[in-house]
Amino acid sequence: MRTATAMKGCNVKSSPGVSLEEIVKTHNFDSRKLWGNQALLLVKTMRTKCAATSTRHVHVATRDTQRTPYAWNKYLGYISSSAFVVPVAKTTKNNLDKTIILGRAISADIRLVSPTVSRTHAYLHPPTERLGIWRIEDVSSMNGTYVNNLRIPLTTKAHIGASDEIRIGDIGMLFLDSHVLQNIIGYARKAWTSLDEGPEQIDIGFPEPEHTFLVTDATDTKML
Repeated sequence: MRTATAMKGCNVKSSPGVSLEEIVKTHNFDSRKLWGNQALLLVKTMRTKCAATSTRHVHVATRDTQRTPYAWNKYLGYISSSAFVVPVAKTTKNNLDKTIILGRAISADIRLVSPTVSRTHAYLHPPTERLGIWRIEDVSSMNGTYVNNLRIPLTTKAHIGASDEIRIGDIGMLFLDSHVLQNIIGYARKAWTSLDEGPEQIDIGFPEPEHTFLVTDATDTKML
């Protein structure tokens, strides 16, 4: 299975990671068995010129686009051959105990190689006994860190959960669990099979998202 590497100057170089396209091609692949309850990121470049040259990026039409769940509108943009699945896990590449570093530096736990990403761009804080939810914090980065299009203020830790979208520079990430990812894999497989057979658009339905996005206050963010 192809790991995440830079490809023709457009794909995100993220480490560690597995190509979404390779996952879709793998018969009977089950993300729930491989990753269980582990948090995951579905990562891709948001650069327009790169998305346009992607070998597999399908536009999915629905019967009623006004009623398409908000989360699935986000998912569709990530059903692309330029996307990679990255497990959210601590490594031994730095001295931080449990905090996961996202950035361009070699010492980052999740390395995102792009000139728009700072060396140490953001921290992912795992759930604790007191606060059982993931949080993300911007580390005084040049271009900021966004959750669902809202910029995280400095010194603020934003709550994140399944289906939330994170943007760091020109890299977009969906924060997922293995169950949501398995749904995305199923629709990607259906979309790309239809694309191989000729139609440029397919008509599919969408399951309801588990919850909605975030709102912020002066000190922290709250889950709706």
